[in-house]
Amino acid sequence: MITKTDFLIYDQHPCWLWLSKNQPDLLPPDDENLAQTFEDGNDLEAFAAQRFENVALGELSVVPGSVAMQCVFAWGNFECRSGLLIREPDGSIHLVEIKSSTRVKPEHLLDLAFQKQVLEANDQVMSRVSVMHVNNSYVRSGEIDPNQLLTMTDVTAEVSALSSEIATQMRTAESTALSVDMPDPSPRYCHKDFKKDWLRIARNLTKLPEGCVY
Repeated sequence: MITKTDFLIYDQHPCWLWLSKNQPDLLPPDDENLAQTFEDGNDLEAFAAQRFENVALGELSVVPGSVAMQCVFAWGNFECRSGLLIREPDGSIHLVEIKSSTRVKPEHLLDLAFQKQVLEANDQVMSRVSVMHVNNSYVRSGEIDPNQLLTMTDVTAEVSALSSEIATQMRTAESTALSVDMPDPSPRYCHKDFKKDWLRIARNLTKLPEGCVY
């Protein structure tokens, strides 16, 4: 099964995904910062839920105005767990991903494009796509106000622009995970924003050439 997390790992480096599925013992353990990120994300989901009434957990309703969280959808060998799904008056869905950052990042768009593909394969129509993230101008006074702590940025156009290629990229990720042979671990195939993280792994897999710029 390829989850949206797996797909994002593939985007960082194809070999990273292969290792996680075939030889996870070669990967370093998750660090404390990553654990804290997950914890922060869970806290934010709780605050996000407080912005709505009667949020259903894991169950999407057809009733207009209903809100669901953490619904699981599958399409073939792909699976995603959604952030927020808001049922619009016309029956379509407003897909919202909750992030602990203060801005939208490129990987958030890829995350949402993956979700959109899986949801639409399950006959769900996406009318809007947004990232709910931390409002960096919020100043706490007393109890945390979820409506002030979090803000939403519409990324419908940006995610739609990725839709034409996302299915092909997902199939390639699936093929990579199922491959018998490990992909080339060279840093040249790594997403530039994650090169430092990948180098910690790559150095344990192969000896980099002397004088390597990486």
